[in-house]
Amino acid sequence: MKKQFLTLAILSTPLVANADNEAVGTPLTAPPEIAAVFAGSAGTARTAEAYDVSPAELDRAIATFTNGMPGDSAQWAVALKKSFTAFEANHPHTFGAALGAFLFNNYLVYHDLPLDDAADAGMKSVIAQYDRLVREHPEDYAAADKEKYINMIMAGSYAAMVLHGHHQDKSLAGQYAFLKSAAGSALENYFKVPVDRVVLENGQLIAR
Repeated sequence: MKKQFLTLAILSTPLVANADNEAVGTPLTAPPEIAAVFAGSAGTARTAEAYDVSPAELDRAIATFTNGMPGDSAQWAVALKKSFTAFEANHPHTFGAALGAFLFNNYLVYHDLPLDDAADAGMKSVIAQYDRLVREHPEDYAAADKEKYINMIMAGSYAAMVLHGHHQDKSLAGQYAFLKSAAGSALENYFKVPVDRVVLENGQLIAR
């Protein structure tokens, strides 16, 4: 997998943009399989918190995520741990950073874009954009917590591997087709516009 790309395409975040296309978010009803990941009480907004994920917490999350996964679960576990570590080495350990990666990587997956230097620069810019927006609007992200932060990155790691593999081996076309569909749905769910109106402009991921 190239660089630190973590394609967060198999989770549909239950958040949307407001009428001005600001990524401030409003809770929505998530599909059952998504709701299970985001289950729990809203609690108090702590969206500026930098999460400290212990090795034990990471191992538990990986074990849960790889349970029942096709293929060699041990190899998946090693790859997921490396991906998570790479993400945290390059970005703030905040919900906003994970959300920015979620949205940007859905954009990459939907448009089948290469994981090149331009995408790397876009990733960093969008992560900074959403980290800032979530900090500025904590009341809209009261359900953010460490478990959701971890699970978003775990899901993205797996999807990024499939996207990269699709570029290298077209035998993954079936898995990629699923991710592309999920990515489009996730972007529409968040921005509340048709997916083709979600654009990257001047390093910012917005809806036209």
